[in-house]
This record gives sequence, structure tokens and C-alpha cells, in this order.
Amino acid sequence: MPDYESLAGLPPGRNTAIPEHPIPFPCAANRLNYSRMLLTLRCPAKINLFLAVGKKDARSYHPVRTIFQAIDICDTISIGQGSGRHQVLFDDPSIPTDNTVTKSLRLLSEVINLPPLAITIEKHIPPESGLGGGSSNAAAIIRAAQRIAGVTIPMGELNGIAEAVGMDVPFFLVGGRAAFGVG
Repeated sequence: MPDYESLAGLPPGRNTAIPEHPIPFPCAANRLNYSRMLLTLRCPAKINLFLAVGKKDARSYHPVRTIFQAIDICDTISIGQGSGRHQVLFDDPSIPTDNTVTKSLRLLSEVINLPPLAITIEKHIPPESGLGGGSSNAAAIIRAAQRIAGVTIPMGELNGIAEAVGMDVPFFLVGGRAAFGVG
């Protein structure tokens, strides 16, 4: 595993995956009613406190070092019981039908038995702004799916699902502040 602290120029020995003083993660379920299987989630944006992009490597990828910080601009996700198959509706018509939420649901369906869900997403994080709105939405769905299905997916497997959806998604599983590097 890469040493993310040194990649981001942080002093060694700090655990940046789980913040030293975690702030309450705003994406936790605010309202939960199992009789109607209703969840309402707030999904925070993130900013880059530090960002360094290197020259392309042999694979034509740019190595990236950054420090993410969750902020209090949030999308709102409402999850209810669906019928037949998953339904995902955004209040923003510019969001494509194949997106991070639908990808999360497809990947989760391979590992857990999820009932059909009706998902509505109110966008307050501007799409394609670099604030991580889609990634935050995907992470919320990944966490909520465990509650709904009544299972616990091991963190390593959760991170694998999150990484398969997008590079920022694992950060939103934890939130707070984290150093991150891909090379």
C-alpha cells in the first residue's frame, strides 16, 4: 500500500484514512423507518485542500496527490421500497441514466440481495464541478444498501466496490479529511 502521507507531503505516522478527530459524517442516515424501508441521506461535497498532478506515466496516467476535506454542501438522497427493479430519479435532468448510483447498485447486486429500491436524488452539489457529488451519492448508496439488506460487507470488499465505481468514492465511505495518492 502506498504511503499516502508522504505522497501528500504530510508528516509520517498519521492515519489519514480515518481522521484523527473525525467530524460527524453528514451522510449518515438522518431518518430511518424499517417498516416502510425509508432512508433519507445527506451526501457531502469535498474540496481539495492540496492537489499536485504529475507528468503522464508509461500508462498515460497522471500521478495525483491530494488532500480531500468533506464540506457541508450536500445532496439529499431518499430511498424507499421500489417495485420490480431499482428506480433512480434525479431532480437534475442533465444527470445521465448510467451514473455512479446505478453503477453502485449493479455492483452491489453481485454481492448482496437487495430488494427493488426507489431512489430520488436532490442535487445541491453542481454536477462535474470537481466537488465529488456523484462519488458522494455512490458511497451513500453503498453504505445504505448494507442497512437495507441487513448485512455487513467487509471494509476491503466495500473499498473494492467503491474503487470500481470511481476513484473518489472510497473517501466518501469515511469522510472527514484524507490524503490520497494514485501513481
